[in-house]
Amino acid sequence: MMINKTDWDKFASATGSSLDELATIEGVVSVAEKYYNWTDAQTPDVTNDGKAFYGRDAMANYFVIGMKQMGREIFEVKDSKVTFNIDKDLIKRLWDNYYVPYVKGYFAAYGKFRSDDVKTGDIIAYTGSTSSTFYFPDKVETDDMSYPIGYVVLDAPVMAGGEDYKVQQGAGMAVTKSDKEHEYASCEFLKWFTEKENNLKFICDSGYLPVLKEANSIDELDKIIEEDSIEVNDKAYECIKKVMNEFDSTMFYTTKNFDNGYDARNVLNYNMSDAADAARKEVAAASDDESRKAVIEKCTSDEAFDEWYDGFSSALQEAVGEQ
Repeated sequence: MMINKTDWDKFASATGSSLDELATIEGVVSVAEKYYNWTDAQTPDVTNDGKAFYGRDAMANYFVIGMKQMGREIFEVKDSKVTFNIDKDLIKRLWDNYYVPYVKGYFAAYGKFRSDDVKTGDIIAYTGSTSSTFYFPDKVETDDMSYPIGYVVLDAPVMAGGEDYKVQQGAGMAVTKSDKEHEYASCEFLKWFTEKENNLKFICDSGYLPVLKEANSIDELDKIIEEDSIEVNDKAYECIKKVMNEFDSTMFYTTKNFDNGYDARNVLNYNMSDAADAARKEVAAASDDESRKAVIEKCTSDEAFDEWYDGFSSALQEAVGEQ
């Protein structure tokens, strides 16, 4: 989790908020509501112009890891066949802690990645990958102003009361079928590339984690940086350092492969976020405060959840060809 420290400090100083509150997803929602109200109060002559606090990349991981933290695998795979574990009460928790605050304006997503939204000042915090730290901006730039910002790296928030699972995923490499010479050379390259020293040099430029356990050491990384006089991105280094120092005490999880898994993952990526975005636009189009409250109440009601949940369930089944 990356935070614009400059704007956070102003908010925290005025409201007494603490970074410790951001350890859970529910805590993030609570702080985001407080931030929206605090920014809204800065312009008493203009109502409902509060700013969003938080966003997240990779919505699929919100479902996958959120469910795993709550004790369920959303994609339970056996022999490349999947069973969807979409316990309605658990999915409702995910809805309540993303869709609802998004509709109310506490969360936001505008650019391709949430680091883009930090740069434009539309949010001040996001959850993303270790490699995303390379893109966390050094300043906020809007149509009216530009100012430098600091940063804070925190653990990704966890569902309250859940186990501390984190996503383990990233880019991969494969050897394609060709001829013996090219296949042999490709394998030799992969052996070279994944050697400890070479892999550690790579992560200095990529923000990825090493693939070998022996390389998951901040001491080994520091050694490579010093020996090769490597210039590293400070934000990426702080993030990698944090992950490496907690590597042995962290539970990592990734989904298994299954037929049409890409399509099913896309349902997780877009189904809820698209619905939240549509509802948010409906709220923004409301003509007055009473209309706005009515639209929010309608869009976040139990009936709205039931309707979305049924569509979400059907979309997952359709993605794997079961409907």
